[in-house]
Amino acid sequence: MNRTAQTGQQRALWPTSLLGSLWPILAVVAASALVLVLATLSQPYFYVVFTADVYLPVHYFLETASFVVGFSIFAVYWHASREMRDAQGIFIGTAFFAVAAIDVMHALSFPGMPEFVTPSSVDKGILYWLSFRLWLAFSLLVAAFVDPRSRNPLLRRGPLLGLNVAVTTVVFVVVSFFPDRIPPMFVAGHGLSPLKIGLEYLVVALAVAAALVYLRAYLSTGNQFFKVLTMGLIVTVFSELSFTLYAAAYDTYNLLGHVYEVISYYFIFSALFGSAVRRPYMELQSAFSALDVKNRELKKLNDMIENQLERTIAELRETAQISNRRVAQLDGIIDSLTEGVVIADVTGRIMRCNPAAAALHGFKSPDEMGSRVEELASLPISFPDGRPVTIEEQPISKAIRGERFVHHELVSWGADGVKRCLVFSGCPIKDESGQIVLGLTVSRDVTEERELDRLKDEFFSIASHELRTPLTSIKGFAQLLARRLARESGREEDLRSLEVINHQADSMQELIEELLDVTRIQSGRFELSKNPFDLARLASEVVEKLQITSDKHSLRLKADASLWVNADRHRIEEVFTNLISNAIKYSPEGGPVDIVARRSNGEALVSCRDYGAGIPKEKQPFIFQRFYRAASGPCAVGLGLGLYITRGIIEGHRGRIWFESPPRGAEDNPEKGSIFYFCLPIFPVEAW
Repeated sequence: MNRTAQTGQQRALWPTSLLGSLWPILAVVAASALVLVLATLSQPYFYVVFTADVYLPVHYFLETASFVVGFSIFAVYWHASREMRDAQGIFIGTAFFAVAAIDVMHALSFPGMPEFVTPSSVDKGILYWLSFRLWLAFSLLVAAFVDPRSRNPLLRRGPLLGLNVAVTTVVFVVVSFFPDRIPPMFVAGHGLSPLKIGLEYLVVALAVAAALVYLRAYLSTGNQFFKVLTMGLIVTVFSELSFTLYAAAYDTYNLLGHVYEVISYYFIFSALFGSAVRRPYMELQSAFSALDVKNRELKKLNDMIENQLERTIAELRETAQISNRRVAQLDGIIDSLTEGVVIADVTGRIMRCNPAAAALHGFKSPDEMGSRVEELASLPISFPDGRPVTIEEQPISKAIRGERFVHHELVSWGADGVKRCLVFSGCPIKDESGQIVLGLTVSRDVTEERELDRLKDEFFSIASHELRTPLTSIKGFAQLLARRLARESGREEDLRSLEVINHQADSMQELIEELLDVTRIQSGRFELSKNPFDLARLASEVVEKLQITSDKHSLRLKADASLWVNADRHRIEEVFTNLISNAIKYSPEGGPVDIVARRSNGEALVSCRDYGAGIPKEKQPFIFQRFYRAASGPCAVGLGLGLYITRGIIEGHRGRIWFESPPRGAEDNPEKGSIFYFCLPIFPVEAW
């Protein structure tokens, strides 16, 4: 049962308010028990076996009341279900169709009644009685676990009515035409059979279980529906207990059981009627009251609007004047910006262009740039790799189409013939309905920055080359001193110091090699020595080598057999090492790291997945940039060049590299992790 739990404050007051919540239920238990106990204790004085002419009208009246209530419950929920979205109530309501229908059969089959299809008898009446009582108790118990908000198609009124019609039909056929296959329930002169008493106790057990579940729901939510339903089930329990005690079909206990039955139906009908009709009506009345209050408030507001209308018009005129001044100020601000600003509408007409934008394209004034986006396409603009920019790829065209972008770098040979490196950012501007009405781009000149980058790369290249010679000497002399101290039985601390020097020299050598790789990639001088080799075997070797570096991680490799590529084996080993080392580093709590190498569409596709915290969304666009580190703290080691070099290696092999964080299908996992992919062309071994 899916109901809202009590708040912490309610639970703090629970011991104090428990008796106040339970007293009606306790009163029903006490009253029902008292009547049954008094009837049992006073049996020698008040036990009566009524004659048929006295008992049958009373029995028929009580049963009529019962099945009329049952059909009423069904009718209320059948018609209310069109508007209600309460699967639990509809389940109970349709169950009462079978309960009421079988109850009618019971009333018509009671001994002394005219023949109903087959002759009436005590056993026939008992069988119909037990059938609908078992179905009622079972249905109420099952309904306790039905989510009221469920949209399961089986919990709609059509399928549920079909189920209850089927139950009614089966009971009618079995009891009416095959009674000889069912053991007797009543033996004249001896009373009820053990089977009949046992089945009554089964109904009691089901009713007690359902009452406990609804009682728990009432204490958790305070919903009166559950309280009244619990009271009805309690009376049902005592009704069934009465039917375990009678010795004759017309005696006092039989009559008492039917009285209990009518009372229990009253409680159940009250609960369901309140849920289906009375509560929505009260909510509607409350809504009407709230609406009346709102109407009065709206009238007051309308009066205020009428009184202030002239003042508002005057204020609007003043606001329009202020807006005009602010537009003029905004124009002045845009014109004074050092960044170029271009604004165009969806038809491609340039609405605004400041002097800085004109100057960045080599024009003396904005008027020279033209009034249409198509005129900008006549300017010689290209991507950094030299590929021309089409009109669809123009920054302002992308902004008009609804694209948002930042740091979009292009190379422009302006109208004055000067080459400039420009960085564009752009976005669409939408109206109140969300429709794109304008496109905006902002550009700035980064020519000097790119020249500084080039000089920096040259400096790194020269510095790296120059550092290698003294570093080699440091490493060589450190090793020489270590061997000399080892021969002369030098002190342990001196040997350890030389080991530290040697280790740090190796680390510096790796950093220098990374810097050299960066300059080679930037300058296009990144050389590869390609030879065919088995990628799966290389992956296995790298995994075996890196597994010993961490006892908290489990490196799991799954690779297709004979996955040959034509590539630089040393560089691809570096790619594997970088990706697996990153996976270990960015999942510091440990856990598995999955490496998969397989064939896919004529390529060798490799993936490396960790189950750590993943890469924050705001950092993902920069993950392959040089000198960028996505993490801080203990994980933030190195220069941030690993993924930049890895991408350079893969792209140098005409391959592709990308990542997902979180991986697809991991949205509900609190540890989402990351998965990096790269692919290389498959080498046809048979042609080698």
